[in-house]
Amino acid sequence: MFSLILWFTFLVKYHIITVMNEMKYSNSKIYSLIRVAAIVAAIIILLVNGYIYLEERILDRVFSDLVLSYRFLSVICVETLLIILIIFPYKLESIAIFAFIHSGALLYTDPLNILSVLMFFLGIVSLYYRGLLKRQRTLKISLLIVGGLTILLSNLRFGKIIFLQTLEDKIICMLVCFLIFIFIIMGRNQMLKTNPVLDLSAYKELTDRDKEWIELALSQEKYDNIARKYNLSPNYVKNRMRIIFKILGVPDRLALLATYSGCTIKKDE
Repeated sequence: MFSLILWFTFLVKYHIITVMNEMKYSNSKIYSLIRVAAIVAAIIILLVNGYIYLEERILDRVFSDLVLSYRFLSVICVETLLIILIIFPYKLESIAIFAFIHSGALLYTDPLNILSVLMFFLGIVSLYYRGLLKRQRTLKISLLIVGGLTILLSNLRFGKIIFLQTLEDKIICMLVCFLIFIFIIMGRNQMLKTNPVLDLSAYKELTDRDKEWIELALSQEKYDNIARKYNLSPNYVKNRMRIIFKILGVPDRLALLATYSGCTIKKDE
């Protein structure tokens, strides 16, 4: 079993690195893939669940049964999430919020379902890629550890035997998710090693001041401070930064930091 896990994680690592190399780290292509995947998933889920409700004629009692009610609400949540991803594919924090809520709902309504572990780690990966784990890291990691322990110990209420039987599955699933997460980080680090330079000279639309602002933004300088330094209004700086983000192919400042943090800035040819 452990050897299968290692082989699986190796293949995932290889696939991640290969895809990143082929796509040349194009954020626009990644967001397009997310949008397409969300559209396909939304259609499939809507058709499948629509057929189930119509075939089994359970709509009139869907709110009287806890499990069916949860399923109905879960479908609504999933479809809402997918719509958000179709419109805003870079808003990965929406995935994290949904994943954590869905994981908690599963622990309450279907505690033996291993999907709660997968949803929990999906939330972690989404937060990591969005760059939301960089600030207040100690607090956030502590909360994630508490969440992981809650998932592992949640089945204690069903007795020792059921708890031990499900504990093994959850630990193996967590191990697989953890290894995949580690390989994702390794793939990202390898990307930074092979492409450590952000060549701003390739973006002809950028002015010299724009390039200075990009450096300040990557150093996590606040917009208000940038505005005072250049004797400009904060709103002007924010609006100009939105244009700069569009030129660089990133949706916002969080994505800029998550994509180019740690890169060497090259401003001149």
